[in-house]
Amino acid sequence: AIAMPSGADMLWESLGGGPSDLFYPEEFLGLWRVTSTLVDLELPLGEDFVKQDAKVIQRARNDIDQPLVYNQRFIRGSSGRVISDRAFNLEALVTATAGMNMITSIDWNPDDPNVMNIGITGAP
Repeated sequence: AIAMPSGADMLWESLGGGPSDLFYPEEFLGLWRVTSTLVDLELPLGEDFVKQDAKVIQRARNDIDQPLVYNQRFIRGSSGRVISDRAFNLEALVTATAGMNMITSIDWNPDDPNVMNIGITGAP
């Protein structure tokens, strides 16, 4: 994938497309300790629709009301604006969720933020 030049990005946005990345206030810059809690699980199409993933559904139900603590990082992009460090943040969230780091590689370019290639190990 190739990042769009800034002019193309502005043209895309003027045609109703979304921005190439989300930008955050300066105060977000740095490392944050996050606590998130799953409060509900909904299956709009019913459990029969996801029957092959019954173990995943049960794990999610077991996670309801259980705080999950992990780090998230915000960095300065080449535009000078604050962006989410998607590679770091994904690895931190996966490690917190799975209880181990299952990611073997991440290829992510902050200047082309919507493309990420991830290598993972087998699930436990």
